[in-house]
Amino acid sequence: MEKTLVQELNDSYDEVMTNQKSSGDAYGLLEIDKLGFYNFGYWEGGADSIEIAQIKLIEALASFFPEKKDATLLDVGCGTGAASKFLTKYFSPRNITGINISEKQLEVCRAIAAQCDFRLMDATDLDFEDATFDCVLCIESAHHFKPRTQFFREAGRVLKSGGRLALQDTVLHDFKFLETAFPGESYISWPQENCVPDLAAYRDSLLQAGFSYVRVLDVTDNAVCAWMRFRIKQLEQDASAADGYSVLENHRRLEQFTRAQSPWSWCMVFAIK
Repeated sequence: MEKTLVQELNDSYDEVMTNQKSSGDAYGLLEIDKLGFYNFGYWEGGADSIEIAQIKLIEALASFFPEKKDATLLDVGCGTGAASKFLTKYFSPRNITGINISEKQLEVCRAIAAQCDFRLMDATDLDFEDATFDCVLCIESAHHFKPRTQFFREAGRVLKSGGRLALQDTVLHDFKFLETAFPGESYISWPQENCVPDLAAYRDSLLQAGFSYVRVLDVTDNAVCAWMRFRIKQLEQDASAADGYSVLENHRRLEQFTRAQSPWSWCMVFAIK
């Protein structure tokens, strides 16, 4: 039987995020989950470890939120709760709500951040009243939402007037690229309707969703590319871990991201309702 989007996403992320297993880990995916953040981080200004880059990412996104302890936050695609836990330094734990489509991951969330509220929920169909939150956070998961534009509309709906959305996202510009780069694989976790030709079109989709202010930054070089350069250096320096496949695959993917007219972008987004 063909898997649904939810089933495929749960299987792939649960495997790494809760069981610490990954088949064919050419890109070091287990490495990016050491602290439970499971993202490629933000390497601007220099970072000598993925952990520091991941913390820099959360700090960069959180810096857009208002500095008031009583503000309410929705963490969309909260993974195993590491970001929600980290953000208790800025928000009261009782004002943080995390949502995910994996009950297995939510069990981990509730264990590590027990004072926060975690719920099983689809990002494109939020079960909250209008104007519930001051802030919405989404880290490297919106590209999976089917469709992402519906998430933008839902995020705007549940935000209060003047509320803020901050996210880092993966943007695919050419869906046909997947068929060439990953022949024979399933693309169900990359909805075709989420492809946009460029980041200007991405910004327009947020404006059309009702946001009054939108800033979209291309952080490809300081996100996935920086991670891949770090990973290549890491593999080349560790003879016991390096193998030709891992190094060559990272080099090949780095070339795809850095060439002109790349089929991918990573972006950091700040929007106000």
